[in-house]
Amino acid sequence: MNATVGNIIALCGSCFLTGPHSQMKRMWSDTRRSATIAYLGSLFLTLVVAFAPIPGPKGLMLLFLMIIQYLAITWYCLSYIPYARETVMGCLQRRINGFLDDE
Repeated sequence: MNATVGNIIALCGSCFLTGPHSQMKRMWSDTRRSATIAYLGSLFLTLVVAFAPIPGPKGLMLLFLMIIQYLAITWYCLSYIPYARETVMGCLQRRINGFLDDE
């Protein structure tokens, strides 16, 4: 819960620094749209799961949503660094291919 509230505060802080219109324009650009949807969706779903009277243990679902939050914000931030996304994808593909070749 603390991490999600912290992420919401960070999002509001970046809106304060760059202005809400500029921030929304950047967030919903073509290159960042999927990361924005995943990030905002996981923020919303984390709050819903945390506060809704859902039967059963919520811990695993909340952990999964937190992982999605951090992956989405990382992917979003990488979009500001030239060639960062391509580099990360290339490294992941090499690791996966290396893992599959070892089997």
